[in-house]
Order: sequence, then C-alpha cells, then structure tokens
Amino acid sequence: MNDFLSDLGANGDFNIGSSKDNDAPSIGKWLLYLFLLLIPVVNIILLVVWSIIKNNKSRKNFSIATLIMLIFIVAVIFSLYYFIGFDKIKATVSNFNKSTVSKYLNIGGMFG
Repeated sequence: MNDFLSDLGANGDFNIGSSKDNDAPSIGKWLLYLFLLLIPVVNIILLVVWSIIKNNKSRKNFSIATLIMLIFIVAVIFSLYYFIGFDKIKATVSNFNKSTVSKYLNIGGMFG
C-alpha cells in the first residue's frame, strides 16, 4: 500500500512509474515494433505472439489493445457491407472520380 501511495505522489515524491516498470521498452524498440507492424501479415502474427508472451507487460497490453481495435474495425466494415451493400459503396466510390476532386478543390487541370 505504501508503494501505491508513493507512486501517486502522496509523500511529495512524484514517481511516474514504479520499479516494476523498469522493463518498459525504449523509444528505439517502440519504433522498431511500429515498423514491424507496418508489414502486412507479419503484423497480425506479431500481435498474436506478443499478446501471448508474458515477458513484457507494456508490449503485451499494446498488442491486446491493437487486436481489439482491429477486430472492431473489421466488424464495422463487414456490417457496413452487409447493411449498405457492396454495389452502393462501389457506385459511390466510382462516382467520386478525378473530375469531382478537381471541381471541389478548384485546381483545374491538375487531375486531368
């Protein structure tokens, strides 16, 4: 309990993290993790592996949160296709062509 209060700054010492957070990855490692997540298919594999491995709690929590968001986004996309229909979405996208972009942006012949 005393460690909890000291982490909150109750004794005047404002510790951001406790000694348990010393295994947090450095900025360089986070940049490497984010770069690896840009690679298709590898990103899903890494997120699943990182969410199972228990050696780094911050990376594990990040991967679990990312997988939850990924599942949510995929569910929203599939529900849009189901309720709106693929044909209407395709028609809307095809109607928004290059001339529409140049008309709204008022940039003339830049897009043809």
